Amino acid sequence: MAAGRRLGSSIDPEEILAILIDEATSLTDSEGAAVVDVGSGAALDRATVAVPLARPGGRPATVVVWRAADRPYDAVTFNLLEQLVPLAGAALIAAERAHTLQEVPAPDMDLLTTLGNRRRLTRDLLSALAGSTAGDSGEDRTVGFVMVDIDHFTQYNDDNGLDAGDDALRLVASLLRGNVRDEDVVYRSGGEEFCVLLPNATQTEARAIAERLRRSIEECPFVGAETQPGGRLTISVAMTMASKADSDSGLDSMAVTGRAELAMNDAKRAGRNRVVESR
Repeated sequence: MAAGRRLGSSIDPEEILAILIDEATSLTDSEGAAVVDVGSGAALDRATVAVPLARPGGRPATVVVWRAADRPYDAVTFNLLEQLVPLAGAALIAAERAHTLQEVPAPDMDLLTTLGNRRRLTRDLLSALAGSTAGDSGEDRTVGFVMVDIDHFTQYNDDNGLDAGDDALRLVASLLRGNVRDEDVVYRSGGEEFCVLLPNATQTEARAIAERLRRSIEECPFVGAETQPGGRLTISVAMTMASKADSDSGLDSMAVTGRAELAMNDAKRAGRNRVVESR
């Protein structure tokens, strides 16, 4: 879906909404579209389709498209809008978080995606290991660490070109940022590899987030993904856990990332597009 490429290339909320309205109108062959705040009471005496839009700051809204009453919408059109709107929601969340990264010094930022880079990841991981807080049980809360690698990305670049590859990386970054908790941090650690730091996460929470990340990429209609194995762009995900107690006993950031790399190797050998926990 070309709309995903357009949405993923912007970090301006107003531009993202404008793209959403333009794409929603075009994809559904409608006379117009709008983003309507929930509770506004807006109504249209025409054929309409409405899909909820999650926006930053807890501001619920609905995307509405309309056309003449004698041209009712079918399920196919509704499904198209259902695919488009979550992409816009993820782009809006990514845009909000990207603006907070303006305070990050340039050496710590990946310029393509505006994510923190490997240097910042190392610093933040050390800090998380040293400062994990106690949970309700009084025991040390664990820190989740997730590694993401885009499957067959060299093939994607070969088939679609480096510009399309950059667009895909930006969209992956947006989807990852849009599918984690507010306190989690996403990094681009190099090439087609990303990492996610989950401070004060339980193993159950980390598993759920890792699977949500995998699914968000698998379900996104990336431009040119039809040439990929299985006809879609996917990711392999590795997950490991650590705690302050581990840090006190000598576990450092290199050991944590090393465990994740071993799990990533297992994910690749097992066929990719899956979540594997470190042993």
